[in-house]
Amino acid sequence: MTRSKPEIIKQYGKLQRVSKVDPQARGRAFEDLVLDIFEEARLLVKRSYYTSDNKSEQIDGAIKLDGTVCLLEVKWVESGLAASELFSFIGKVENKFTGTLGLFLSKEPLSENFLNALRRGRRQSVMVMHGEDIDNLFSIDFKLKEYLAKLKEELSFDNILHYPTKEFLQGIQDRQKVDSTPASQAQEVTKAYREAIADERKENILDEIAARLDENERVELGKEIIGKFYSLSTETYASDWKARNLKVLLQEIFKLLKSSEQTSLTSEYYDHYSEGFKHRMLESLQDIFAPSYSKLDESKRKTIEKRLLSQWENAASDYDVENRLASATEPIFDHLLGKTQRKLLNLFADFVLSDRYSGYPQVELAKSALRQNVGTADDYVKAKINKEAASWLSDDWGAEDVEKVERWLSKDFRKIAPFVSFPLETYIHEELQRQFG
Repeated sequence: MTRSKPEIIKQYGKLQRVSKVDPQARGRAFEDLVLDIFEEARLLVKRSYYTSDNKSEQIDGAIKLDGTVCLLEVKWVESGLAASELFSFIGKVENKFTGTLGLFLSKEPLSENFLNALRRGRRQSVMVMHGEDIDNLFSIDFKLKEYLAKLKEELSFDNILHYPTKEFLQGIQDRQKVDSTPASQAQEVTKAYREAIADERKENILDEIAARLDENERVELGKEIIGKFYSLSTETYASDWKARNLKVLLQEIFKLLKSSEQTSLTSEYYDHYSEGFKHRMLESLQDIFAPSYSKLDESKRKTIEKRLLSQWENAASDYDVENRLASATEPIFDHLLGKTQRKLLNLFADFVLSDRYSGYPQVELAKSALRQNVGTADDYVKAKINKEAASWLSDDWGAEDVEKVERWLSKDFRKIAPFVSFPLETYIHEELQRQFG
């Protein structure tokens, strides 16, 4: 008998609160609850089973999405979920009939490197829900069928690995906000929006569309366009003239807004964009909002910059992520709080000293920022030199050995010389003498 959704959610809450439980037993209980949720939504076609040709190949369950079979893999591992688990599931999916899909569900958040494994050398056939997605899955108002349809659509239209439930829910909220505005205002906003994407030739009259709206209507339309770029950033027309028209309309709206409303809309934009700094369509709007970043109040900037620093620190030499973050950081770097700038400049010093190729966005940003702030990273660079020197020197070394280390360190740190305010080779020589002496 199918359990009701409230009962399933209640059991999920209980399972999360249990502190002492066998991990395998918890994993099986979690799997049952996930299958119950899909069954309640009338999507489940098969619970856990073994394939008939290979008794050792277990499938946690199967659902149907618009007639397409989608196999399920359900995991609750506290930390360090091995990528081999994902590769194994991908193999199970790819061994089935052409068109079969997979949905990998993990209670714990998965790392970006783990998600990148989804398409290494393969055509992506597996979707992922993890971390916060799972909590939303077990919320009473979550529209599972609509989300899965949107998830499949997003991954089909664009080269993305994951479509968070948070973005899906935000899209619903944004549409509800527009629906809740006064009828006449909502009608004007909707009319202007539809007119902008009705015909490519409307590009020449977008300024007129913006001019006929009043201040409140411009604000609401601005929010709707930001929400569109945020929640539906990979629609089929994401990179064609419709998106260009919407961006131009947003530019025209922004120019006509009062300074206070510009700041409000800028805050709305960075609330969305700073969640992960990975929305390509939102990134394309930075030229509109970055010049107003400095007008945001300090508490708002602290929140945004805390997120930015966290992203940089967790990039873990993932050059694709670093390049993406460079695109997010460069337009606002000069307007960042001093503390944020100093932390980034120390990080950028590491980039210059590393084997990252010159010309990469993160290296070019690092050089540009350090060049404009010569000396800011001095203490950090000196500390690195001190540490490197200490790691090389030994009590039984002679003067010739010290000279060799001095040459090695001078060579290793040569690339940072243009960006520090002290004579690099002199400092290395004196530090070695101090430590060796």
